[in-house]
Amino acid sequence: MNRICIVFAALTLFSCTIYDVNVEPGEEITIEKTSFSFDDRNFNFFTEYRISSGDQLDVLFSIQSWEKEVEYKVSIGDTLNIQFINAPQYNQEQKIRPDGRVSLPFIGEVEVAGNSTAKIKSKLMDLYAKVFKNPEIMVLVPDYLSQIRELKVDLHTASRGLSRLVTVRPDGYTTFPMVGEFEVGGRTIAEVSTELNLRYAEISSSLQADLFLEQHSGSVFYALGEVNKLGAHTLSRPISLLEAVSLAEGHTDKADIEEIIIFRRHQKEMIATRVNMADMLNVKDGASMFYIYKDDIVYIPESGSSQMAKISQRVADIILFRGWNARVGVN
Repeated sequence: MNRICIVFAALTLFSCTIYDVNVEPGEEITIEKTSFSFDDRNFNFFTEYRISSGDQLDVLFSIQSWEKEVEYKVSIGDTLNIQFINAPQYNQEQKIRPDGRVSLPFIGEVEVAGNSTAKIKSKLMDLYAKVFKNPEIMVLVPDYLSQIRELKVDLHTASRGLSRLVTVRPDGYTTFPMVGEFEVGGRTIAEVSTELNLRYAEISSSLQADLFLEQHSGSVFYALGEVNKLGAHTLSRPISLLEAVSLAEGHTDKADIEEIIIFRRHQKEMIATRVNMADMLNVKDGASMFYIYKDDIVYIPESGSSQMAKISQRVADIILFRGWNARVGVN
């Protein structure tokens, strides 16, 4: 029986881990930040939010009708007035179709959207030189900026006024009024805003847009293993592993916090690394604060001593309650 007591005493001591904090009273130690090797080592994610699928973006339009157009380029929906000076019977007034073209006598369909009136005139002069001798053509735009006018009417009658909400699709793309879709996932608000305004400037210099994050998709990380609250936990910003475990309501008594495994998706692969949280708590030399990102999986395994404790408990059940011979049981 003494041998059994020694075994259980050893198992009990093995299952108890004592952490000594290596900071003297009043001492201040700077803890380095770290994460996976492929992440930004400057940790700019603290100041720059990157758009992800499911986010809602608010596009606030500013239409400056007094702004002088440097060179107006016609667009879909604009009206073109094409006059033949020496043959007025062929004069045309047409709206530019959704395919960006108009249909003209003798020469058929001509693509005009995205061009200035001067460029359209030059193009028509070349085409009609094969039809008329010394053609003289004038190109006017009596009805222009039709898309902007329609947008103005739409915005002024909408409940949100001069703004529009757009949602980022699972593929990282979203669709903006007038300019269509482009990829925004993984980019900052400033980066997308710059590209968006460049595209609107191609339509008209009087059209500008400010971009805001209306609602983020609700980033989460996942806590598994020996934590008190398993599952997904809301993540509004990158947080340290200590904060992540705290959000999971702490680890259980069986947890091995020296062998925590972090999983993170990188491109098309899942990368894993081992983190010793005990070193963080001890503030050991060389210890660093590991940071968790959205969609990370934090797995805290059961300690080997806890597994040994289970085995020893089973042995104790057999020895103490099933009437086995103690010496045989130990052997």
